[in-house]
Amino acid sequence: MKKLQILLLCLSTTVLCGCYSMSEMQTGRVLKKNEFRGVGGIGFTMAEMETAEAITSVNPLLLNAVIRGGLGHKLEVSLNMAVVGSYSAGIKRQFIGTDSSKVAGSIALAGGYSSMLNWDYGIGYYDISIPLYFSFHPSEAFAFYINPRYQYKILSEETYENGANSANWVGGATGIMIGKKTRFILEGSLYVNDHNNLPYYQLTTGIGFKIGSK
Repeated sequence: MKKLQILLLCLSTTVLCGCYSMSEMQTGRVLKKNEFRGVGGIGFTMAEMETAEAITSVNPLLLNAVIRGGLGHKLEVSLNMAVVGSYSAGIKRQFIGTDSSKVAGSIALAGGYSSMLNWDYGIGYYDISIPLYFSFHPSEAFAFYINPRYQYKILSEETYENGANSANWVGGATGIMIGKKTRFILEGSLYVNDHNNLPYYQLTTGIGFKIGSK
């Protein structure tokens, strides 16, 4: 059953052409040692893309999957896969509360690679990000979270008109989780960057579940 759940998560990221997902789908808590959880989500994006001709609105549908594993000592690792060709890995450290506290806060360091294969672009980029995770858990069946993030993106080729091949992105996500073993997630994200200052919105719904019997 554990292998089947992981396989389904991986397959869910290979359905559509690639672009980057800004979803988070996690709270400020970290997992217990040797605990594993998976999340599968569908996101609807509203973005303004600047081309050589004009500023164009795009609305791609994104698929996203996250696998998380607890290391102990308030640490966990994660693998995030969004559509085709977008992958990142990170490590997360909880500094406020515990895995069962009502208020939780964590910081993470993540890196990855994304390729944008649609919209007639041939762009790939590497990224390094520092997300923060804060959440409030009034019960074990409900959580509210807000996750700010800074991200530095380096394009694989010079594509901006000013010759720059990097950009700073700032923004974050906020959402709710409902459920214990199986969790329903509803989340909204907003990001801007210092290249064109155009907003990037994403609305995501997801389902989270435990992997394995522990």
